Amino acid sequence: MATHFWYGYAKGALVWLATQASGVVFIGNWEERQMTDTPTLGTTIDELWDIIEDRRYASPDESYTARLMTGPTDQILKKFGEEATEVVMAAKDRDHEHLCYEVVDLLYHLLVGCVRAGLDPDEIAAEMRGRFK
Repeated sequence: MATHFWYGYAKGALVWLATQASGVVFIGNWEERQMTDTPTLGTTIDELWDIIEDRRYASPDESYTARLMTGPTDQILKKFGEEATEVVMAAKDRDHEHLCYEVVDLLYHLLVGCVRAGLDPDEIAAEMRGRFK
């Protein structure tokens, strides 16, 4: 089940709430969250997915994500290949920090491509879970 994060101001403080299909699961102060929560990969990907969805409607002049969403399909497809190649090279070099950096770049571009293609995160999660057998 995907968790979606919402941000806003209440009484002058930046606050956040996390929602799932079942409803609100947490509300808190943003600064406290940053200091106390250790982000998981799943939570981080959920947050990034939401950011990408928001930026798809931004001005392509101001947002790299918006440019990828509105540009030619070949542009995002080339980024898949470029970033995957960089992951391979970092892994080959056994450079842990560089590998992590390139994996993040690849994940970002893959998520942009997924949002652009109209995939739903729950659909992807269900497909992935179906392969756990």
